[in-house]
Formats: sequence, C-alpha cells, structure tokens
Amino acid sequence: MTTLPTPKASKPPSPISGSKIYQKTIFTQDHGTYGYSHASQWKDLPYENSIATVCFEGTIWEKIDATAKAGFDAIEIMTPDLEEATPEQIVEYCETRNLSISILQPFRDLEGYTNQGTFEEKLRQFEDYLVTCRKLKSNLVLLCANCDKNSVSDLEVVVPQLRQAANLAAKYGIRIAYENLSWAAHYSHLENLVSVIELVDRDNFGICVDLFHINIHGLSLGCLESLLRKVFFVQYCDSPPLTKDIDILEHARNYRVFPFQGLYKNVLESLELLERLHYDGPLSLEVFNLLYRERSGQCLCVAEDALRSLVFLQGKYCDLHKGTSYLPALKITGIEFPEYFESWSQARISFDSEGDIDTFHERTSFTRYFEIKAATTLLGGKLANIGYIRVSSRLEFTRTILALRAALGFEPCENHKLNISNGFNLPLQSVFCNELGVSVVLTLLEEFPNNAHDERL
Repeated sequence: MTTLPTPKASKPPSPISGSKIYQKTIFTQDHGTYGYSHASQWKDLPYENSIATVCFEGTIWEKIDATAKAGFDAIEIMTPDLEEATPEQIVEYCETRNLSISILQPFRDLEGYTNQGTFEEKLRQFEDYLVTCRKLKSNLVLLCANCDKNSVSDLEVVVPQLRQAANLAAKYGIRIAYENLSWAAHYSHLENLVSVIELVDRDNFGICVDLFHINIHGLSLGCLESLLRKVFFVQYCDSPPLTKDIDILEHARNYRVFPFQGLYKNVLESLELLERLHYDGPLSLEVFNLLYRERSGQCLCVAEDALRSLVFLQGKYCDLHKGTSYLPALKITGIEFPEYFESWSQARISFDSEGDIDTFHERTSFTRYFEIKAATTLLGGKLANIGYIRVSSRLEFTRTILALRAALGFEPCENHKLNISNGFNLPLQSVFCNELGVSVVLTLLEEFPNNAHDERL
C-alpha cells in the first residue's frame, strides 16, 4: 500500500554547504566548482539529465546539493524523501539550484482489485499522491505494475481501473508513467505492459522504460515501437552479467551500476528508439547499489560519475547518428601507471602527435575528467602498451571502468583470458583495450582471490 509519509521536523541547512566527499579515491579533483547550471558545452545535447535520490546516501538536502553541483537539470523525488521535508520545502530548495523535479515515484499496487471498496481506497490514496505531485511542481507520477498476489490480471478489471486513475490524474494536469517491475505479479514483461497501455487508451497514460526491468528478462525493446509519444519517462542503469543464483529483487536493489560501468548491449540502441518515438523528457538514472549508499558524505562523487555516464551516452549517440564530434577518437600509443596508483595525475600517456594530445584534452574536458586531463602526456614516448591499475574497493573499480571508457576510449575485452569474476560473476579483474592494441588491466584487490594467477600480458 502506498501512503504518503508525514514529514519529520526538518528544514534546509543554512548556510548552504556542499556534501563532504569520501576521500579514499584516485579521483582527486576539487569537486563542486561548476555552480548550479547546465554546462555550456552540453547545451546542444538532445536530452536533459535527471537522477533519482535513491542513488545516494544522505539527507534530501545533500542529495539535491550534489545533483545540482554535478550539473544535472532535474531530480526524481521518491516517497521516502517526503519523510524529511514538505513538498514546498523541497521545491524551494531545488529552485534555488536551477533543478526541476522530473517525477514523483513510486505509487504501488493500484490496479487489479475485484473488491470495489479496496480499489476505491487505493484510488483515494492515489489522489493524495497527485496533490503532492502538483505541490512539487511536477506533472508526472510513476505507477508500478501491481506486485500484490491478491490482485488479478483480468483485463476487464485492470483496464477500467487504470482508465479511472488516468481520468483522475488528468483533472490535475498530471501524466502517469506505468512501469513493468520485473517482479510484478502479472505485468513484469514489457510486451504485456504495452498491451495494457494501448487498451487504456488515454493521452496522459504512458510508459516508464527502465532498462533493468527489460534486460533482466532478456526482453527486446521492439514492442515499444507502437507507443509513439507514449514513452513518458526513461530510467537508465547498467549491470554486470550476474548469474541466475541471485534473486531478481536482490539484483535490482544492490547491483545496478551507471551506464557503461556494466555490460548492457542496448544502451545506445534504446536512445535511437526514443528519438523515433519522439521522446522529449529527460534521461534519468535509477541505480540501486550499496556501493553508493553504504557511506554517507559521498553524494557528490556519485553524482559526478552519474552525470558523466549520461553525457558519455548522449555524446556517443550524437557522434554516431548526428555527425557531431563530442567524443573524438583518441590515439593512445602507450600507457603506464605507478605500482601504488593514488591519482590519475600520476598516469603517463603517450601519443603520436600534438594534435592527438589536443584531442585528449578536448575529450577529458567534455567528460569532466579534469584529473585525467592532468596526467603526464608524452609525444612519441616509448611507453608500455599495457598498464595495470589496482584499486582497493569495488566503488573505485566501477568508477575506473567509466573513466577508461568515457575519458580514454577503452572498451571491455569481454573474453580475455585475464578477466576474473567471483561466483556470482561480479568482475574482480577486467581487461580494457583500444583500437591501437593498448590495454589496461584493472584489478580489485579487496576481493581478489589470494590464489589467483597474476599473469601479465
């Protein structure tokens, strides 16, 4: 049952201060220097960028501050956030940081009840949710497909009830984004949810596309083709290819990562489809992961990596399909790291020409990897064609994966003999290569087995 919480006594911090950054990191940039505005070099990217508060650990104020300082345009407000503050307080705090509220979520277990009294009570709660959404100055709520085993899948029950919900939302000027939770009681698969949306047939009733719930079942995005202008919201994430031994709910709550930190194959494909369907909302991130929530005070470093993943996605897509050059190809001919690698400024990277070095500076600026931009660059130097990075935590492991791909243009060598994973297929050591045959071996020391063979390329 979804009921709105009563806010505890809370008020925004004053004076406003940024989040304290978790210090044990090889990413040593001075954070929070961008201000509360969208970066000028990204103004021509096709979509605004959004993130859900569930991606962070911290107070609602710390999450909003980090989101704004990183350079996001919008933030998803979750029901638990309303325990800390009133909608009016949240809106005011966001507005002073040039942030809009992209969606209020999630409302659960609304449809599929044969008992009319039960459904009417659900609808009353849903109306309270709509009122809160308006107070947040948003026009979009997320409705999860029902997970209650006492509900039914009978379309003669489900469709009229969802129409009632859509009609009620229309009175408030609000749209409903319906989501196929992968553990929903009846509509966990995308094609079934699409059929329901088509039958409901209301202008303000569309779909929320979440890549996790699509990829966990190995589903195709093709069935979305019929939903022209009916994709109301998109939530991105990625994931390593975990074994089936991990429960879906556990996977969803603990092992998602940001785009390009995992191995999803349809991240770029999804963006091409969204354009064909005339999607005009933001690209948002909903990433449940203990790595990002287990330590307080790291909101900003999480937000910065989150935004980098979306900027990389949009830049990569535009370069492939629109003839832009946001992410020019890098011709790295050699790379070396010290044995005790503490900062990207300690890296040594060689190139064939001055123009290649200029391209390196351009790309690292676009992706905001200024600490990598500070690495020593060599012209025609005799550096090794293999570099080794050892990190002490899985958080640093995932952060480094994104840096190698977004800033330096390396890609995973998925079948390499030096790739090592644990029993759940979480990577412990991964190899990345560029087109010139230069490789980087990334090792997670914290979980690396003592008997693993330390073989060199």
